[in-house]
Amino acid sequence: MASRGPPTNGAIPGRTAGREGLARLAARAAPSKTRFLLTIGRLETSVAFSADGVSMLHASRHLRDVLEARGFDVTLRETSGGHDPHNWSTSLADALVMFLAP
Repeated sequence: MASRGPPTNGAIPGRTAGREGLARLAARAAPSKTRFLLTIGRLETSVAFSADGVSMLHASRHLRDVLEARGFDVTLRETSGGHDPHNWSTSLADALVMFLAP
């Protein structure tokens, strides 16, 4: 998603506040046929975004809720692990199957 203009504080939208920043952008986005696949480990519960004070798990669930409320096709897959290469490789394979399937 693109913002309507440059950020006024020099920050990159969606980067400094992590997925909570993405949720703010998604809340303003016009619905489209864009599909989203979010993956997160259930062990990612420590505070990841100091500006927001929320975990990656909480932020991912919130982003899913915002995208769904705006009418986007979104899938959130929660894995049993954390932020590690094993989960990334599984998630990448799932994403390729989801987005490249007819």
